[in-house]
Amino acid sequence: MELRLDDGQELMAHLSRERFDELRLEPQQQVFIKPREAKSFPLYYSI
Repeated sequence: MELRLDDGQELMAHLSRERFDELRLEPQQQVFIKPREAKSFPLYYSI
């Protein structure tokens, strides 16, 4: 799932289809997140 913070930054969140269905999320709905295994990558990273 793609999320956008108030300052415009974008996040990618992973959750099961079952959990997604339970939450009944709608586009543009405000949600609160609690990171469990947060990972960060440099903006201009290349291999």
